[in-house]
Amino acid sequence: MTQPRSIILQAHDQATATHLCRALETDARVRVTAVMREPQQIAEEVARQRPALVLLMLGAQPEHTWALCRHLQQVAPETAVICASQNASPDLILDTLRNGAREFLRLPVRPEELRTVLDRILDPPATNQSLGQSLGQPLAAPSRNGRVVAVFSPRGGCGTSFIASNLAVGLNAQTVLLDLNLQASSHDLLFGLKSRFSWVDLVENRARVDDQMLASLLVNYNERLSLLAAPAQAEDAEVVTADQMRQAIAALRTRFAFVVLDVMHSFDALTLAALDEADDILLVLGPDIVAVRAAQRALTLFQRLGYPREKIKLLLNRANQHSELDLREIERALGLPMTSLISDDYRTVVASLNLGQPLLAAPQVTPLGAELQQLIAACGWPFVGQLNQSKRGLLDVILRRNTAPVATEAPPPPTTRPLNATKPLVAPTPPPEHPRTAPLRNEQDEYTAKTF
Repeated sequence: MTQPRSIILQAHDQATATHLCRALETDARVRVTAVMREPQQIAEEVARQRPALVLLMLGAQPEHTWALCRHLQQVAPETAVICASQNASPDLILDTLRNGAREFLRLPVRPEELRTVLDRILDPPATNQSLGQSLGQPLAAPSRNGRVVAVFSPRGGCGTSFIASNLAVGLNAQTVLLDLNLQASSHDLLFGLKSRFSWVDLVENRARVDDQMLASLLVNYNERLSLLAAPAQAEDAEVVTADQMRQAIAALRTRFAFVVLDVMHSFDALTLAALDEADDILLVLGPDIVAVRAAQRALTLFQRLGYPREKIKLLLNRANQHSELDLREIERALGLPMTSLISDDYRTVVASLNLGQPLLAAPQVTPLGAELQQLIAACGWPFVGQLNQSKRGLLDVILRRNTAPVATEAPPPPTTRPLNATKPLVAPTPPPEHPRTAPLRNEQDEYTAKTF
């Protein structure tokens, strides 16, 4: 029989000590070895005994207990710290966990809660639940299956955060915007909001999150939209694995009709996990040869990853009639038609940023805002407000110098098709081979509409 694990208790009075000891007596896996009151005594006894667990009380000034948590984490990292309090507000729980506690326990202790906490510490493999399962909704058969939309560009400066924020505001459905852009997070400026917590807190506490705690992690922008911010320090996300990211996104889709992801401009493990979970990838590019070449590389990788063609939607941002590249030539080079166009309107965008208000949240819809509405409509998603077709029609006429429809047959390979008469598009360098897929057979297998 396995020896019981030792646990040291902190109790401020005899009644609390008796209550905790009786609750722990019901579980044969643990044995109380000491009951103390003062933090200094507890720190010394933990350093001497090296117990498996220590249970601390959160009083009127939890900062003192948090300081003890951090100290114990340094001197005895193998000791799991449990904090208990009658106040079980989500903010207190999250702050406690951030300061080094492994678990949080509500007082008075309930036997089933105590058993669950001990299970997670003492028998982690037996209770390794995903976030979706801890919310009571198995990921394999969620009761509500929302749509995940990833806004992505392999090249910075294409306006993905601007597009993602307006897309999230413009959707006429319950939506959460997940800011995964660790390199250039800007949604606090775009929305004029500050958040205490981030999606890292969601991932780290996925085994204990309930609806109340999830609500405390989110910042509500209006009755339809919530924001889950990026961590203030990018290195905080280093502890998050790709599987944990998938679990978090899968769980959010069970709570929202739309999950909009503002994804980093790279192909690291977290980005690939987010793109894997997405139902739609809105690939954003600008009207320049560098952006088109980057989009070609991304499409080649998407092909290798086995993404279906209908999952990809192309968006040309900052389009204007002075662009050196013809829209039809860009579509032929990429092998896909543009889903939508957003015109280059620097003043309107800057005014929106300065106000901390997305364009589609403004009382009056600007011409640029109308194009953003048309983007949502073109994707077949519900949008807020009335659709105005006039602006898109004008932009379409200006940019589509050749008005014939895009051919449905496979276009010539991008290695031989110039984008204009003076600046040919060089064949893109294939991205690094991804471990999940086999390499392309030869240079002629690069992305075309027929093979994708």
